[in-house]
Amino acid sequence: MENDNVIFEGQCPYTITDNNFRLTFDKTALNHSAARQTCEKDTGHVINIDIKERNEAALKLASLNYYNVEGMRKVESRPFYDDFGRRIQDQPIFTWASGEPNNGTSMFLKVKGSQYYDTTASDTLYVVCEIRQ
Repeated sequence: MENDNVIFEGQCPYTITDNNFRLTFDKTALNHSAARQTCEKDTGHVINIDIKERNEAALKLASLNYYNVEGMRKVESRPFYDDFGRRIQDQPIFTWASGEPNNGTSMFLKVKGSQYYDTTASDTLYVVCEIRQ
C-alpha cells in the first residue's frame, strides 16, 4: 500500500509538521551560499517565512537559534526579495528586530524567533530547509 510520503522517500532528514510542512533543521553553521546548497542537495530550499504557521513550525525545530532564511537583495539599500520575486518586507508576518536593518551592505536575511535581521554573505548560521509541494 502506498501513501503520500512516498514522494519524500530518500529525504529522511525532513519532518512533516502538524501543518504538513516538510522541514529540516541543520545545526551546522553555514554561510548563506552553503545553506542554499545544503537545502538543494535534498531537493529543498532555504525556508521562506511567509505565513505565521510556517514560522511556528520553524520555531519548533530551530528553537531560539538564529538561522538563514530565504531573502536577499541584489543592490544595497534596496528591498529584500524571496525566490518568487516578492518583497520580503510586504509579507504579513515580517518584522524587523529592534535596530534593524543596520548594515547597508547586507544582502541576506536571518531570523531569530519572529524577528528579521540583515546579515552578510559570510555570516555563518544554522539553516531551516523546506520542501514545498
